[in-house]
Amino acid sequence: MSTPAPSPRLFVIFAKEAHVAAIFARGPSNWFHVIRWDTRNDVFQSGAWMRGRLYPQRCDLSPDGELLLYFVLQARPWRKDYK
Repeated sequence: MSTPAPSPRLFVIFAKEAHVAAIFARGPSNWFHVIRWDTRNDVFQSGAWMRGRLYPQRCDLSPDGELLLYFVLQARPWRKDYK
């Protein structure tokens, strides 16, 4: 019996002065999808896919909903060919 795939986890940040929200959808695994949500017309606009660790609790959306500040960690090994 196969186990069902887990559903994506969502985190939403609403703009304070506009009818816009940013949705962070996590899944599959360590991938994040950023989605813009026009709450007035209930329209979704697909954004970037990011691989790494995104911290949605440390992100913010500008009051007019135009700018998104996000905090991401993309850990990679350091270059070792020089000293």
